[in-house]
Amino acid sequence: MSDLLAVFVDGNNPGTAAVRIEQAGELFLPTGEILACDPLMPTCVPFALTVDPGECPVMISLADFEDEAYAVACAMIAFSTEPPIRRQIATRYGVDDHEYDGYSVDSGSACFIDASLADTLDDGELGQDADSLYDDGVYQDDDDDMELPRIASDDELIDLARTIEDGVAQNGGWVNLSLESPPEANLVVFASGDGGGFYPSYWGYDAADEITCLVTNFGVLIDIE
Repeated sequence: MSDLLAVFVDGNNPGTAAVRIEQAGELFLPTGEILACDPLMPTCVPFALTVDPGECPVMISLADFEDEAYAVACAMIAFSTEPPIRRQIATRYGVDDHEYDGYSVDSGSACFIDASLADTLDDGELGQDADSLYDDGVYQDDDDDMELPRIASDDELIDLARTIEDGVAQNGGWVNLSLESPPEANLVVFASGDGGGFYPSYWGYDAADEITCLVTNFGVLIDIE
């Protein structure tokens, strides 16, 4: 687990670049059943293990390279402040073939969301104007005349994914988006490393063998066999 933890130490260099940590706000988990997926394909299977319902902080690890380019190396949901001492691959509910312990990304962005809210995401019921992406650290532009659509349909969700991909070179490449119902519902979207691919996630366990975090590794800095 120490290799994944090293990716979440601000200024550390666990591989080919130093990391910068961004706090992406809290994720609302009304059931504790977590879905990690491409936000344009929210119909994949949630993880087999569940956590206690509540609101949990999400952290994004950015790899800063010498040429001023950067990429999201890992994304983490923290369930406690206890340090993890071991990891376990996060398997999906009802999936017996462990060759597929991960999730596919085609759009260049991924997300964490409570599985009970996936239908809301699939319906395009995002309760946030795209203009507010500026305030949430995903996109910055000096062109005040640039028109951004309202995020409220599947087509506009595609526009959101493109906005995140374009904005990753200027910002942290993430956004914490509100959903329309219930009022506290949200998802955290982040750029997926170098783009599309198949990415594994890991549960972290503390000394009492309790789950303390969930981490998706995009293979930017570390490879885990």
